[in-house]
Amino acid sequence: MLNLGCGNGRISIIWAKLGFEVLGMDFSKEAINKVRERIKGEKNLAISFEIGDVLKYEFGKDEYGAVLG
Repeated sequence: MLNLGCGNGRISIIWAKLGFEVLGMDFSKEAINKVRERIKGEKNLAISFEIGDVLKYEFGKDEYGAVLG
């Protein structure tokens, strides 16, 4: 699952806790750094976060099962 404009990562974390593999992306370096710190203590979450411009992100047709924005 791809979460574009994930901000503080709240929705990304919820989906990861439900068992989905999640990539959260936001342009805010501060927001991404904060959410990375927030999940450090979490165990067994398939989740990662990237700093990037969601309007320029290119992904393959079958790369993600769902995209949230």
